[in-house]
Amino acid sequence: MKSVCPGCNFGCGLYIQPAEPCGVVREFRKGCEVNEGKLCKFGVQLARYYFPPNASRVDGKEVALDEAVEEASKRLSSLDPVDAVEFVSFGGAPSEELLALIELARARGAVPQMGLGVLSRLPKEAYPSIATGAAYADVESAKTVVLVGVDPHEQYPLILRRILRAKQNGAKVVFCGWRDPRGLADELVLLKPSTWQEQLAGLRESLEGAEDAVVISDVHPLTEGAMLAHTLNLAKAIGAKLLLLKPFANVSGMMLLLTPDELSAQKSPEQLISEVEQGSIKGLVVHEVDLLEALPQPERVRAALEKLDLLVYVSSRRSPMCDIAHVVIAPEQFWQKRGIVVNNEGRLLELGGEGTEGLTALSRLAVACGGSELSFEDAHARVLAASGTEQVDEYSVPSYERGEYPEVEVPAATNAERALVLAYTPFTWRDSEEAYVVVGRKLVSEAHLKRGNLAIVRTDNGEGRYPFRLEHVADDVVLTFGKLPLAASSITPLTSVENARWYEAE
Repeated sequence: MKSVCPGCNFGCGLYIQPAEPCGVVREFRKGCEVNEGKLCKFGVQLARYYFPPNASRVDGKEVALDEAVEEASKRLSSLDPVDAVEFVSFGGAPSEELLALIELARARGAVPQMGLGVLSRLPKEAYPSIATGAAYADVESAKTVVLVGVDPHEQYPLILRRILRAKQNGAKVVFCGWRDPRGLADELVLLKPSTWQEQLAGLRESLEGAEDAVVISDVHPLTEGAMLAHTLNLAKAIGAKLLLLKPFANVSGMMLLLTPDELSAQKSPEQLISEVEQGSIKGLVVHEVDLLEALPQPERVRAALEKLDLLVYVSSRRSPMCDIAHVVIAPEQFWQKRGIVVNNEGRLLELGGEGTEGLTALSRLAVACGGSELSFEDAHARVLAASGTEQVDEYSVPSYERGEYPEVEVPAATNAERALVLAYTPFTWRDSEEAYVVVGRKLVSEAHLKRGNLAIVRTDNGEGRYPFRLEHVADDVVLTFGKLPLAASSITPLTSVENARWYEAE
């Protein structure tokens, strides 16, 4: 059956079929216009994501789905109305199911949270341009492609194919980031921790007059607000189309369903965890994202979650947060769900499944909180309306009214002599590889790092010892594509870096 990869918001199509004992087999789908049959390493290893299947639980005991939903309804409705309960999803489900979560949050008088606190510091007029952006075909036909802070080789490999085609068509590629993207760029601007904001601001002048330009960057739960503000201002100043890539399957779809006021009230993961630690949040309903996987500092996150009076985890996959949730509601897996996702460019894609257990469970919770029941048919109609279309056509992109946004005020940001830079990827939240760091020659020399040894990396959040790779990285940067407890945000000041001999590894 046709399906969509759940790894990120690119919207790659593939075929899925069940396999014994309880897994799936993934097949390439060459006729999909989005990815033309190609997959990144997440998609290639997709069977690992779907196995093992999850099971509903109440206080650690396995129960039937209906029983878990009933218990969650009782506990949620019994919480004092004055106690704050937050409803969190990073967009890992079809739009119809996300709408059910949104209506649940509204029934409780809460704002649905998607981890994009960066939106609260941006003008509302910019939200449509963040939700959906330039079509992938626009990248191929552009005369200038500008990459800001995103490395397609490591973070979003499928956009790399589009950029290479643009180069073949004569486009100029400008890269502004932390590491040389392996010869991809015609013009390279390596950001420095102490001057990166000035470097980004300077792009506007150097790119003035660029024709048919597309600016590509990303937005995620750890996005540096100043980076996104500079990116928005750059696209506006040079009249470029904007494409913001996202690391969860349906971020664009969820943004389209939220009101501008709800988007402006988004909280960052740091803010949510801090409020749990302080006791101002008493309950969490977390939907299809494991916060222990998706955020750095998992020990801190776990300690905070264990303080909650109620933690309800709605998840189709087995993950670490299942072990600490009071109630686990396990609906059908992503590929089995009925509904659509909206990818980065705004294209509507059918998931291909028939299941609506997730939507039904969330709707039942909403009713318990005083809300109304939501059917799939009603949800589907509202999802189509949010995209301004009456039907799903994977071979075309609806026309979105984005409008103009004003100059974005650049918020205060982290500047440091040296920094640990976390490049958030769709693989970050799966911990699929051993953590390592990437450094340049200057830092290798100054820290006396030796081949075969480990790099001792220190920040105010602690110390870690990691294998390192020597690459063309900006001076004074330690770059990681994995989740390190030392990295509390995208840019974390370093206190020191030094060599650890092999026998000092432990």
